[in-house]
Amino acid sequence: MRKQLTYIEPHRLGIVMGIIHGLIGAILLPVAIIKVIFDHKTDGLRASLGTWGFTLVLPVTYAIVGFVAGLVIAVIYNKIAKRLGGIEFELGDVSANGLFPPQSGLAEQPLDIHSMLIGNWLGKAANGYVGVYTYYADGNAQCEANGSGSSTKITGRWEVAGDSILAKWDNGDTDIIKLTSPKQYRWTNSQTPDPGGIATRQ
Repeated sequence: MRKQLTYIEPHRLGIVMGIIHGLIGAILLPVAIIKVIFDHKTDGLRASLGTWGFTLVLPVTYAIVGFVAGLVIAVIYNKIAKRLGGIEFELGDVSANGLFPPQSGLAEQPLDIHSMLIGNWLGKAANGYVGVYTYYADGNAQCEANGSGSSTKITGRWEVAGDSILAKWDNGDTDIIKLTSPKQYRWTNSQTPDPGGIATRQ
């Protein structure tokens, strides 16, 4: 679902940016203190005290600058969005299928035995069929396979079942999938005598 951001509450954005910039100032504070210590040998006492004062209020200064910047950015953005339209984005439903962080597409992170099967996999079945299996974050699944002089394309759904994943295809078949490594899984078909096969991550 495509949406458009037409208004940003300036005060809220100012607070958020103030906190972020304040944290940045706090992170930089030790570096600034070290610099003051090294510079102390060459500076006079008055200059050194002034530098110390400025350094110690660095996080507060950053926070104030961030707050003001947030207000200005929000006001400018709102005026532009009112005339030309705001930033467009799409919203998607969060999958309730599993244990992985919700995603809108295919994930490429390493997998373990408790992770979801997200991505493209090239599998070879014991019956000679070779297919590309795609498991999507929204729970949909697709297989395009070739073998024995024919080809097939089926779709379905996948879900978690303990330490396994069930791929329930629209043709009535159900594959039981277990990861054997981050780049490989073994599957068996619940409809015997099909012994399943092995797939590797692409």
